[in-house]
Amino acid sequence: MTTENQHDLTPATTETTTTDGAAPQQYSVNVGPPGNMTKVLLDATRQWTVADVLNQAGLDAANREIRVGGDIASLDTPITSDQTILLVRPVRGNLS
Repeated sequence: MTTENQHDLTPATTETTTTDGAAPQQYSVNVGPPGNMTKVLLDATRQWTVADVLNQAGLDAANREIRVGGDIASLDTPITSDQTILLVRPVRGNLS
């Protein structure tokens, strides 16, 4: 057998992405009104705001109070991994 017919089985050197010790490429955020939450996968390589996540989920925060991690938030509030964005109806207090 001549070397002309043999194939080189050495793997080619290519750049690959590994997950060993690397930061995750995506993370999830739960968003929506209580009882009707939607899980949204976000690209971990960019910064997200509440407005961005609502847009990704196809939700509107009109006439809703926005809460992130239990705290009142705005559309400009930055979002990090595994947070929950609640859209709740505002509670009216006593107006006496």
